[in-house]
Amino acid sequence: LCHTRTWHRKVLVHELVHHWFGNLITIKWWDDLWLKEAFADFLALTVLENYKFPEGCEKLKTYFFNCKHDTYNQDFGESSHGVCTHVSNSNKANEIYDDLVYIKGACTLIQLKGILGDFIFWEGVKKFINDNRWKTVTREDFFIAMKSSIPKEKEILKAHVERWIADWILIPNLNLLTVQWEPNNTSKNAKAFIKQSPANPKKTLYASILFTKVAFFDENGKLLEVKEVLLTQKINEIEYDGSKKPAIVHPNFEDVAYCKIKFDEHSRKALLKCIHNINDEVTRANAFHSLFETLKEGEINGLDFIQTFFKLIDTETSESCLGWQLHCLYVAITKYVPMKYRFELYDQAFKRIYLLIKSVKPYENGKKKYLKEELINYAQNDENIDILIQWLEDRETNLKEIPPTND
Repeated sequence: LCHTRTWHRKVLVHELVHHWFGNLITIKWWDDLWLKEAFADFLALTVLENYKFPEGCEKLKTYFFNCKHDTYNQDFGESSHGVCTHVSNSNKANEIYDDLVYIKGACTLIQLKGILGDFIFWEGVKKFINDNRWKTVTREDFFIAMKSSIPKEKEILKAHVERWIADWILIPNLNLLTVQWEPNNTSKNAKAFIKQSPANPKKTLYASILFTKVAFFDENGKLLEVKEVLLTQKINEIEYDGSKKPAIVHPNFEDVAYCKIKFDEHSRKALLKCIHNINDEVTRANAFHSLFETLKEGEINGLDFIQTFFKLIDTETSESCLGWQLHCLYVAITKYVPMKYRFELYDQAFKRIYLLIKSVKPYENGKKKYLKEELINYAQNDENIDILIQWLEDRETNLKEIPPTND
């Protein structure tokens, strides 16, 4: 599968990174497991960012996006813990080998790089390695190296590092970003307000220091403007060019921040019409995830969501995103539309997936697998069931070159 091929490459680099973070520098105790595992994942992502993957591989950012969203589910619940968490004895160490240490840990380092800027961040990493080679370390050694690399004229960044430690390393933390703005404001210095609230409403609001990119799109999904923003409060004000007449505000462009997002009503309606035109694969996937969550909350019409999916499925380039979208489609038809529409929608979905199976390229094994697995779910009338039977009996001429099983 496409994501498996990408995973193999990521694991290879991850393990090589342990020559530095793990061997050259070794953690003193399990509490700081993230210093080697999060760094190994983070540096694997960094090294492979400009690597040209062969055809049939998942794009690295899309692969990592899917990992992040699995991690959100853990971070949302009662099993959440800080990236750095206390381990009382070595027998308990296996309990913290999880996505919060690996994936969220890597995300916290992406955040730190965004807060400090590339140059200061990498100077701090080099200092951490050079000062501690062949030693055992704690997180304090890393914090000291990062803060000592900040020049005097940027002293404020030391306070930001302290805030980053408190917000991202020591406590469980997952926030939701929303945007308040006036779509009719066409001034060049229009204002938008980015709000942070707890993703889990049972938890108290915590205003994190959070680096993100806020993107503005027109009604056709064309990117108009991107703002790099450092959020430090519950409500943060930014300026944008309203004269460009944006229709959509995306608070986590390129999925740079570790957070959930929810679109305002105006952006949501525009996305339902044009999400398939958004070029950046990860931004598109993030938007689709958010729309599906909003559907489950009852704020989107199920029929509108399904029609949006039908536009998207024909052009989706990510195999793993397609797998997730197909799952969402089945849930939407089964649970979020009136019964009287379901069999018609099952039939529409079957016919679309059937046509896509016919058109898959030889190296798109993952796409083929997802489509074949889902096709059976939508065979809800005699005509479509007969197509499946003919396919299994090798009598379906249109699919003759494609085996019905994934063996």
